[in-house]
Amino acid sequence: MGLFRRKSAASLRLSPEGPYRATETITVSVNLDEALDGVTAAKVELGYVNVFRYRWAGRADAAFSQGADSLLMMGEVGTNYGTEKDGEAWVHVLEEPLLVADGLLGAGSHQVAVRLPSWAPGSSAKVVQWQVRLHVERGKKTATSQAPFQVLIAAPEPKPTDLPLIQGERALANTLHFEIETDRACYKPGEEVRGVVAVTSREPVSRKALVAGWFQRLQASHPVEKTPGSATEEYTRPMVTFAKDVQLRQHQRAEFPFALTLPLDVDPTTEAVNSSIDWFVQIKVEFAGATGGIERAQRGIVVHTG
Repeated sequence: MGLFRRKSAASLRLSPEGPYRATETITVSVNLDEALDGVTAAKVELGYVNVFRYRWAGRADAAFSQGADSLLMMGEVGTNYGTEKDGEAWVHVLEEPLLVADGLLGAGSHQVAVRLPSWAPGSSAKVVQWQVRLHVERGKKTATSQAPFQVLIAAPEPKPTDLPLIQGERALANTLHFEIETDRACYKPGEEVRGVVAVTSREPVSRKALVAGWFQRLQASHPVEKTPGSATEEYTRPMVTFAKDVQLRQHQRAEFPFALTLPLDVDPTTEAVNSSIDWFVQIKVEFAGATGGIERAQRGIVVHTG
C-alpha cells in the first residue's frame, strides 16, 4: 500500500462471501477512493502462500555429513546440524488485468472474475494461505494490497482404498506385527475415527503392555527452487489409552477397538506445489518397566474440509 496516498485508498472485496471450493468463481471488486496517475500496469492476481522446509547449507548426503552425529559439528556448513530453515513461496495461479488509460487507473470500483482451479489445495493455517492480490505499478515502484480467503477441499472421489499401513521398523524393538483398520478412509475435522488394531507378537512376551494412540500429521517439503528439507511430524494430544495391563502371547492375535476424535482446527490433507500434508492414526504398544520397549505403527487417513 506504500504508493497509495492514504491507507484506505484501495480495498478489495470478494463476492460471494467465502469459504470457496475448487472450480468456483470469485468476483473481485477493487475499490479506489480516488484515481491513481502514473500507472504503468495494474492487475489482480490469484494464488497462495506455500510454506515449506528447505536445506540452506550442505546436503544430507554430503561427505562432511558422515560426522554430523557429533555435537562438535553443530552449525557447520556441510553437516546436518543447523542447516534447515522454514521458508515460503508465492504460488501464482492466474491474473486479470485492470484497465489503465493514459497512465490513469480510475476511481471507483473495478471488477474482475477469477476461477479457482480444480486442483486447488485446501487452505491450512500452516501450509497454504490463499489470497487475492492487487498489484499497481507506478514507475519503478509497485503498490500491493491483498485479501485472504479460505478454500475448502472435498473428499477424494472415488474414496481411497489403499491408504498405507506402516509397520514400525526399529532396530531394538520390532517384535510386533500390527493390523490397523478404520471404519472409513475420509474424515472432517471434529469427527470421530473408529477402528480396530490387532497385534501379534513374533516372540515370547514376559511384560504386560499398554495400547494407546493419537493422530500423526506428517508434512513433507518438495520446494521447486530449493533443496528439500526433512519431513516434520506433529502429534495431537493428549494420547488416548485403549487398553492397559495387556498380556500378549507369541503368535496369538489380540484385537483392540479404538476411537479418536480429530480436533476442529486441524489442517486438511493437502498436496501443494512446495509441500504436502498427510494424516495417520498412530498406535503404540508400550511394555511395562523402565526398560520396556515401545513399538508403533500407523494407518493413513484423509482429512477434508468441504
